[in-house]
Amino acid sequence: MELGPLFYGVWAVDQYADLFTLLESKAYSNSTFQRIRPFAIDYCKKALNALGYETKTQCPGLIDLYGPVVQSVLVDYTLQSSCPCEKLNLCPDDAVYNTAANRTKTDNRTKWNNKGIKRKVKFKRRPSQMNSKATSSNIVRVLQVSDIHMDIKYKEGSPAKCDFFLCCRGGSNGTGKAGKYGTYGCDLPRRTVDVVLKNIRKLRPKPDLIIYTGDSPPHDVWDQSYAGQLKTDRLVIKRLTKVLHGIPVLPALGNHGTFPQNLYSPDDPYFKKLNKKLANHWRGLFPERSSQWRSIVAGAYYSYNVRPGLRVISINTQFWYTFNFYTLTINKAKVYRKHLKFIRMHLRKARKRKEKVILMGHIPPGDVGSITLAYGDFHTEMVNKFHDVIVLQVSARDDIDDVRGVLFIAPSVTTYSKTNPSFRMYHLDGSSYQLLDYEQYFMNLTAANDFGNISMKKLYSAQSEYNLTDMSPESFLTLSKRLEDRDDEVFTTYRRNMYVGGPVVPESRLQTLFQQLEKIGGKAVRNQTSTEDLQQIRYVTSKIHQIFNTQEKLHRDTVLKNPSWIDLVLLTLKNTADRSVQLNLIQVLLELAGKTQVGKRVGILVSANTSNVLFQLIYREAEDQASLEDTVMLSHQVLAKLAQKDRKFATKARLNSVLVITLNLIKNNLYNFRNLQPLLQVFKAYTNNSVNSSYLGKHNSIPPMLRVIQQCGRKHTAVLKLALDILTNLTKSRNNAARTIGGEHVPHLLALYHDWHQIDTKHRYISLRKAILSILKNITNLRSGRKALVDANGIQVLYDSAQEVIDCREMESLILLASVIMRKCCPRNKLPLTDLRSAVSHELPMSELYPEISQSDPSYGFGGFTETQDSDNSSLEDDDDIDSDDERFKTDHMEEVEDDQVDTPEPFKRTADDLRMYDNFFPELFEIEIQDEDDSQTSDQLPTSIYIPTGNYDTYQMSTASTSTQDKTLYRMTSCISYASSKTSGYSSLQYDTQEYTDSYPPPPRCDSATAINMKTGTSVFSLDIPVSQPTKSTSTKPKTSSQQKSTSVSKKQKGSKKTSKDRKKKSSTSLSSMGSVGNRLSDLETEFSESLYISPYNTSSSNNLEEGGGDSSEEDDADSCHDSQLFQDLAGYTKSVYRFEKLAFPDLYGGKSQPTLEPLFHRKFGVQRVKVFEDIDRMIHPENVIDRDVFDLDSVVKHAGSNYTSQNSNLSNRDQLRIGNRLDPGGASSLKFNSQFESGNLRKAVWVRDFEYDLILNPDVNTNHHHQWFYFEVSNMLADAPYRFNIVNCEKLNSQFNFGMKPVMFSVTEAIEGRPYWFRTGTDICYYRNHFTRSPQATGGVKGKTYYTATFTVTFKHNKDICYLAYHYPYTYTTLQTHLYQCERSLDHNQIFFRRQSLCQTLMGNDVPVLTITARPKSSSKDHVEELRSRPYIFLSGRVHPGESNSSWVMKGTIDFLLSKKPAAQQLRESYIFKIIPMLNPDGVINGCHRCSMAAEDLNRRWDNPCPKLHPTIYHTKGLLQYLQMINKVPMVYCDYHGHSRRKNIFIYGCSPSMSWIPNDTENPACSGNRTEDNGFKTLPRILHLLSPTFSWPNCSFIVEKAKETTARVVVWRQIGVVRSYTMESTYCGIDKDGKLKDQHISTLMLEEMGYKFCEGLLRLRSKYSGFDNLASFPAGSGTNQAEGTTTGRQRGDDLFDENLNEEEDNMEMYAADDLDDETSDDDDMYEDEENYDEDA
Repeated sequence: MELGPLFYGVWAVDQYADLFTLLESKAYSNSTFQRIRPFAIDYCKKALNALGYETKTQCPGLIDLYGPVVQSVLVDYTLQSSCPCEKLNLCPDDAVYNTAANRTKTDNRTKWNNKGIKRKVKFKRRPSQMNSKATSSNIVRVLQVSDIHMDIKYKEGSPAKCDFFLCCRGGSNGTGKAGKYGTYGCDLPRRTVDVVLKNIRKLRPKPDLIIYTGDSPPHDVWDQSYAGQLKTDRLVIKRLTKVLHGIPVLPALGNHGTFPQNLYSPDDPYFKKLNKKLANHWRGLFPERSSQWRSIVAGAYYSYNVRPGLRVISINTQFWYTFNFYTLTINKAKVYRKHLKFIRMHLRKARKRKEKVILMGHIPPGDVGSITLAYGDFHTEMVNKFHDVIVLQVSARDDIDDVRGVLFIAPSVTTYSKTNPSFRMYHLDGSSYQLLDYEQYFMNLTAANDFGNISMKKLYSAQSEYNLTDMSPESFLTLSKRLEDRDDEVFTTYRRNMYVGGPVVPESRLQTLFQQLEKIGGKAVRNQTSTEDLQQIRYVTSKIHQIFNTQEKLHRDTVLKNPSWIDLVLLTLKNTADRSVQLNLIQVLLELAGKTQVGKRVGILVSANTSNVLFQLIYREAEDQASLEDTVMLSHQVLAKLAQKDRKFATKARLNSVLVITLNLIKNNLYNFRNLQPLLQVFKAYTNNSVNSSYLGKHNSIPPMLRVIQQCGRKHTAVLKLALDILTNLTKSRNNAARTIGGEHVPHLLALYHDWHQIDTKHRYISLRKAILSILKNITNLRSGRKALVDANGIQVLYDSAQEVIDCREMESLILLASVIMRKCCPRNKLPLTDLRSAVSHELPMSELYPEISQSDPSYGFGGFTETQDSDNSSLEDDDDIDSDDERFKTDHMEEVEDDQVDTPEPFKRTADDLRMYDNFFPELFEIEIQDEDDSQTSDQLPTSIYIPTGNYDTYQMSTASTSTQDKTLYRMTSCISYASSKTSGYSSLQYDTQEYTDSYPPPPRCDSATAINMKTGTSVFSLDIPVSQPTKSTSTKPKTSSQQKSTSVSKKQKGSKKTSKDRKKKSSTSLSSMGSVGNRLSDLETEFSESLYISPYNTSSSNNLEEGGGDSSEEDDADSCHDSQLFQDLAGYTKSVYRFEKLAFPDLYGGKSQPTLEPLFHRKFGVQRVKVFEDIDRMIHPENVIDRDVFDLDSVVKHAGSNYTSQNSNLSNRDQLRIGNRLDPGGASSLKFNSQFESGNLRKAVWVRDFEYDLILNPDVNTNHHHQWFYFEVSNMLADAPYRFNIVNCEKLNSQFNFGMKPVMFSVTEAIEGRPYWFRTGTDICYYRNHFTRSPQATGGVKGKTYYTATFTVTFKHNKDICYLAYHYPYTYTTLQTHLYQCERSLDHNQIFFRRQSLCQTLMGNDVPVLTITARPKSSSKDHVEELRSRPYIFLSGRVHPGESNSSWVMKGTIDFLLSKKPAAQQLRESYIFKIIPMLNPDGVINGCHRCSMAAEDLNRRWDNPCPKLHPTIYHTKGLLQYLQMINKVPMVYCDYHGHSRRKNIFIYGCSPSMSWIPNDTENPACSGNRTEDNGFKTLPRILHLLSPTFSWPNCSFIVEKAKETTARVVVWRQIGVVRSYTMESTYCGIDKDGKLKDQHISTLMLEEMGYKFCEGLLRLRSKYSGFDNLASFPAGSGTNQAEGTTTGRQRGDDLFDENLNEEEDNMEMYAADDLDDETSDDDDMYEDEENYDEDA
């Protein structure tokens, strides 16, 4: 508490004159303090009693502290009766001073007033230097904290109200209870101070500087002590420096920082000691003996250079403080003049150094009871003189938010003044340091005490709160004038902020009027008979309106904040029938709503149901048929404002039957534009509701709107815009659109658009033109509307107008609408195909599970192309797409019901005996037998089991067999096992010579029957069919020899010295360049060419470039990974396909991969997509410019071949090198040549459109008529440096990564020959958009009107007459997989690695499905070692169930390469797990270039719940392997199905979480067992991968289980097999947007293989955390208690997987994914795109 109440209390009891008379008396001067002490205490008691304060304790304390000082100062001062109050600036105002008995009205009062607060100080104007363009990175943030006043004696629960100056301290009597975090009227406890400082520390961005303007001790002026003052100051400074460590803190001395408080005399030795104490407290801020430290010791002031160009001067305002009685004599002190000199000197230096200065001090000048007048004059002089230097003045002490001139007073942290704790942040321009804005933060003390909400929130920003143009003095002068003009809204806001969010209830001048209205207005005035009451209501309502309508609009917000007053106005309006009262009240509502901005006020009126009252009034007046134009029109003016905030406005209007009333008013005011505008505003709100639009259309509302449009002309543009918007809303109804068409208004609308296009040359009326186009867009949704627009030459008009402004960015929305209309009206063509079904088909076998599919012909459910006309009510606006496994893209679709969700029969449960058929596929469990020590010593002489031939079949032909032969071999289980030489295997007859095994290529196998017999017991272990090698025919002899030579070279390469990566690359380049000489030998035989051509792949160790710290490929692995083209050619002869292949693709034959350097994503230029669309429209408008010639047609090839079209692919080769540089067309045509008749190729037709433009049509999946995405084709006969545009016109997805940076891939044969055999990203002007080709309803689930999409890109070829291959993604064929597996098998170390490659089954085409077993061989055949092998947990991996997802095969290749490598980590991984891998689940689809389906025309990933052994053999037997593991209690620890994702970037995982399942309380899953509802261990592996791989993204991962995904591999294996860690790993086709060095780079084969390596490393880390728990993560259904407990233990260990790194990562991760494409940034072309709802996992 200040000393002010003591003086004001003296004035209040008329003791002012007596007090100064006493002070002037010589008796006082000659008396000791003890003698006058009783008189002083008596005066004190009188004063405090008048104010209601306690006097017994406080008066003696005050007098004893301050009495001696006051006496000594006044004795030394020459007193006059008027001098003390004038000198101290304590003179009272007139009202108080006039109570003095012996003062006259004309004495010194005038003198005081002339020199006091009321005198006017003239400040110089200075120009504003605000910089409004400062960026957030160029802003200096200065935070001001003031008046903390920490009370260490604060006691929670103590009386909050008492008769002492300061309460909440426990000992005093009173009422109320002190809160935990403080109490209004009390100082703050320690905890609240800490809370405020911690909130400051959490600010982002952080402040650059903190200014503390003083006052740490509490307001206990009667109870203070020297030690207590210093202790509190020390504690506060310590908290500031500790909590806000790292941020400079500059303090100032406050009036409570001294002892006694308020008093300060720098010449006094006592205060010199105090200065030194303060300097020591601030030593952490300023080093000892620094210039600041010395200034503080001298006088508690200093100057500090914050940063170059910015200085802070801290002023000690105690020198001139009113209640510092030393100020009466201090002007005589040397230090006083020294301080003034210090201020002047540093301001001059700042000007000379071109620095800007922040002046800070505790007490603001210019206030009664604050600063003496002498310093006020000095301060004014300094501000005027150095106005170019001083950029900011901050002060405090008043505890409230205030602004004086250019000096800012921040509110306090303490709640003593009954304000909330607060601090302020100033924003300065980083270059000029001019003030840009400031923000005020506060903590709601009530919420903190009641609810523990201790966060501090921003209360307001000055510039926006007060609507300031900038923060210059001129802006605040304008603000002060607004306050002076009694702007009620600004005043209320200012007063509320002044008390820092505290309640402000201004007095209401309307209270009396509303009280009067309440007495009589609540009655049923409609039947009012009392004339007197009616007159009274008229008077009251008119006065209220008069107050609102004058300049004095005080308390309007008060009315809005008082709901009862608003209800009273509405009740009176509802009940009255008097027109005068109605007009008054409607005008009151109009004033309350505001004339300009519509905001919170209108919202309050809407919540009070004002709309309904006005609707009822309008209906009532219309019903009375009275001519009340003013009343109804005013009501519509109010409704026009309410409509903007009332969401149910249109519905209320319809229910109150006023729609037609407003329509009739419009018809009656067609030429009165003043009345027409509010009517149209309300009518527009009506038509926003579709029901209202239909209703109004029936009542002939369209002709009046068109009449308004016609007569508006150029003058009444606001009315014209409203009429156009209304017509836009009306024509959204098809019936209304038909009425507009029937009225032949389309030509008029086109003419209006053309006129405005010609008039609006400066583009000021874009909204008008856009509204006209919106009407035309709605009309052209109907066939008749499209016809009307075409007949009116609308396409040409829109095309020409768009071309004129096509380069104007601001016209983009207009061009978009025009293009949409033109595309809808252009002829909708079907694809130039005779049949939408695939060019060839495959006959399906009979199936008992799905007879409706097997009994039908290949065209079942798909049909050909049938011409369908959309009805007049059909729409071209709605689009959907097929299903999604990503819940963020999930929608329901008709296509998916047909495609993937056919009624599934009851799942067939297989018996244990049935599952025993899979014993053969677990040699790791049955092949290696336990041997005793004695037996192991003689194992070389007597094997434990031998091979006994029991019969054989004829030579098995690998070529396509007849139907009768196929029935015998297609579905029988074969076990084509390759055995290495091993003494422990026991199969002596299968032992090969190691060198022979390594060098031999696989011939066509002969299947013999074999039985394994235990020699000790004589019992049969198992029997199986084994293919035994036989001599091949002479046709393969020569390739074999070549192969052996190459294999030998590989072997030597392994044994010889290691080559560096650089040497290997150089050798590869040399090998490629040697091919150039071969290219000219056109007469050479094909076989010679094939043998002579060998391409070494690039060094895979370049994957080291992906991440610092080393890669995953060693030099030995590089040698092993060389692609064997001869082996590929041999194996390609055994690949069976539906299509007839003409060749082997060059990139596949020679092992093409992505180039080793990073390739950035494509950033397309603005308007590319728009240009493509308009080029397509130009083709439709000008068909004479189109070549339209087929240059490739697969259908013609098939048709021409007829019955001779068979898939004989046994003697395929590649002659691309011989073709380079030669024109193959004898006619010399300049068109490109296309071909896709090779493995995985997909191109059905190529149409030459223009000189360098081609339309490409993809083939659908075999036996289907849709699924178009994957493409892979050859192009040749090109010209170098010519831009060729390729348009793939039958895409189906609603969006594509082609719109977000992805490029297709290209392989150049010429580049390969020159030493660069890489796939590389290519293309410019890439985009994806809807085209005009219609889709058949039979391909869209019966939905009519859907169209295809175009993926377009432009390629500029580097070489003339080159041969290039273009593909959607890096191809990986079935033959490539087989080649890779054969190479791996012959090169691995069989002594360490247990590897088996078996054929799981055969596909519908007769292709083998390889299944791999990989683990480490046991160290010996001892029981412990063999049991250790058998106890290893299983990892089950599968991939390529969707043929178009070649990226998944590259990841699988990386996984297999790592597992078979010689790395110590790989050996450790093999020793930890047994891997079962099925690399390719859909070989037939891959071979035949399908995108999603198998030969059965089904998505195999939708058949896991109940697969058919005949239609889905790969899924049937893969699930059988998993069921077998479940049966023997060997459920895999991890199952992962590798996929590709065409909609998102990065690599990520989908898992299964019971808490995110579509089934409420989902417990039928392995993650829920025992008493635990969920095992979160399934999230561990994805988190590990996020930390390991730069391409894997945890935020993209998701664990939602959807109903539509119950038949996918991930969910079936999770739910039915019992694998907790059941995943789908999705790899992007596009690139990476995860932060890091790979951000915005394309994905490459290196990155994909690297992901395979990292997946293995993740499994190894996962195993290291679960060692000793074999089946920790998953158990078969119905497992016992011990297993459940084991799972629980795993959960606990899994949660502690990473102590630090992972937890830090997890803090910044969401538990499931965020939408990838929502974060994409694109240009205007996004407006052409629809959302994608498709996922590859599904």
